[in-house]
Order: sequence, then structure tokens, then C-alpha cells
Amino acid sequence: MSLKNRSQPDFSAPVLYTKNPKKPNPKFFADGSSTYYFLEAEPSKKAGLAAKWEIGFFIYEKDFLSSLKENFNQETFFTYKLTWKRWIGKLDPGSNQTVLKANYNSIELGEVQANSLPELFNLIGTAPIKKSNTDEYDVFHIQTDLAWYAEEGKAGNDGAVYIWRDEPSSNTDFFSSSPSKETFKYSSANYDYTRNKFEVIPNDRNKLFYKTIYSDSKTEIFFVPPFANNSASKTKEPVGYTRIGNFLLKEDMK
Repeated sequence: MSLKNRSQPDFSAPVLYTKNPKKPNPKFFADGSSTYYFLEAEPSKKAGLAAKWEIGFFIYEKDFLSSLKENFNQETFFTYKLTWKRWIGKLDPGSNQTVLKANYNSIELGEVQANSLPELFNLIGTAPIKKSNTDEYDVFHIQTDLAWYAEEGKAGNDGAVYIWRDEPSSNTDFFSSSPSKETFKYSSANYDYTRNKFEVIPNDRNKLFYKTIYSDSKTEIFFVPPFANNSASKTKEPVGYTRIGNFLLKEDMK
């Protein structure tokens, strides 16, 4: 559905997906390891449930893993690790075709580790979840099929709201709602501002939405954002795919 209709009651909010997944240090993690970011919201609801996700899929580099096992033989180390952090809240009712704002009130953390991908996948459903409260928000500026992570804010213990505004010109404004706090700009040579670019992916209300987070010659793992798929008209997972929680697994049965 066209983004120009998103201000109407029957709009289907798009899913925002990080255009440049973060790659970890190759000295420690093998090819296929990445950290992904998503923003999702319930379809057909102007102020429905929304969440930002940070999902990490990691494969430890063989030599590094061997070194860990040799030097810390009392500890248990695994080949694969899947982590997720979810900020949960609602889409701001003021969101429109050019700006998406999500307000969050809680955070969930989870992770699983295993020595095989099927074992890793099967642990997802029983992974312990750590929960905490928060008062944060994100703002994304949308231009057709691209979005820019433009602003984030968080309420501090001192009662002030601390705000970061990131500009495409690689400058960051930092300020707070407290007049006693100084406003300043800075740019960081170590920060990859390309990570602020997101793809805008339309959310078809009649099809299950899922996105690959890992793939090799035999196995593919997908993320299934739960709020974006919260519709009775959505199809089920494809034949041959296994779903546990918010993830899908496809294995080559040859």
C-alpha cells in the first residue's frame, strides 16, 4: 500500500529494516555474523503496538573459539549465538507519510547459544527473557523507499529528556529538556552513520512478513516481526519452514 495513505485509519505501516547491518570484528566472528535493526508496527492501526528490534547473529571464528576453549577450559563456549533486544511501545498517532515516531515503555532482552543451528533454533522458545521499564522514543524520516534514523530520546533519572538528533551530514546534536544542560554538536570518526539508513518495506496485510538474518548453503533463518504480522488476514509460514517464536527456520532436506 502506498505510504501516502498511511495517515488514513486503514493504513498498513511499513517495516523499517537497517540498510547496512553491522558487521562484528572478523578476528573473533566468522562470515555471516551481523547485527540487524528493525522497526515494526501493527498493520491497519494508526497508533498500534510498535517495537524496535536489535537482533545479533554471531558465529565464533574457529581459531578464536579454540583459543577460548584452551585458555578457559572450565567454561563452556558455543559456536553460534543469537541475541535480541526489543523496545516495546506504540506508534505515535502523529506519524505520517514522511515521519514515523515510536514511543517505548519497556525493554526485553534474550539470547540463546548452541553448537548447531537446529539446536540454536529450538532453544528460542524456552529462552529466559529479561524485562525492564523505559521511557524512550525514536523518530524516522521517510523518503519513498528509504528512511533516516533522525532522532532518539530518553528520559533520565533527573527528570530531563536527553535527545540525540542525527543529521545525514554526519553531525549529531545532543541536548536535554533541562535548561541547565548545555547543547552541543559533535561528529565521530568512529561512528558509521550509514547505519542510520533504513529500508522502507511495505507490509502486505495478507502475507506473512519475514526477513533473512542468516543464510548458508543448507540453512536459512528468518526474523518474523510479531506486531507487523498481527493480523487475522496474514498467511501462515510457508510449507517446509519451521516457526518458533519470532523466527523461521528453513533447512535443505537433500
